[in-house]
Amino acid sequence: MSHTPGPWRQNRNMIEDEYGGDIAAVLYQQSDYVQGNIRLIAAAPRMREFIVEYLARLDVKYAHDELALMARALLREIEGKEATP
Repeated sequence: MSHTPGPWRQNRNMIEDEYGGDIAAVLYQQSDYVQGNIRLIAAAPRMREFIVEYLARLDVKYAHDELALMARALLREIEGKEATP
C-alpha cells in the first residue's frame, strides 16, 4: 500500500488519520469547492476500499464489462500503476 491507511477524517482544514496524525492541509477552506475537496480527500481510503471490494465480489460473467474495466483502471491509477485497461 502506498498511502496512509484509512480511515481519514476532516478536522477543520486538516485531513487526519485515525490517530490524529496529519495527512494533508487544505488552505482557504471558506469556499464551497475547497470544502468539497477536503471531503473528497478524507473519503479517499473508503473509496479505494470500495473499489477493491467491488472487484472481489464481481461475478465472473461481468469481469470484463465497462464498469469493471473502469474500476480496475482507477485502482491502478490510485496505486501508481498504468491506468489504461
